[in-house]
Amino acid sequence: MNPPRPPDFRLSIKHRVTGASGTVGAAWKDDRGFLNIRLNPGVVLSWQDDVYLNLFPVEDAPKGRMPRAVSPPGPPSDDDIPF
Repeated sequence: MNPPRPPDFRLSIKHRVTGASGTVGAAWKDDRGFLNIRLNPGVVLSWQDDVYLNLFPVEDAPKGRMPRAVSPPGPPSDDDIPF
């Protein structure tokens, strides 16, 4: 088994008015050019005005907590369905 590949992108969220921001997940680019995004455990997204999600390449990402390297997502399985 191959070791987990570090993420290619960091997913950050920022509130445009207050400036509050943080890292909420990571993304991997697959061999077809598609992005697979994973949210950090416990992250809940809801719609709000003036809140933006941004993907930064890992080398250009703002400093902060980097998600642990985990295996890139594969196709969904029966175990991924919560019901």
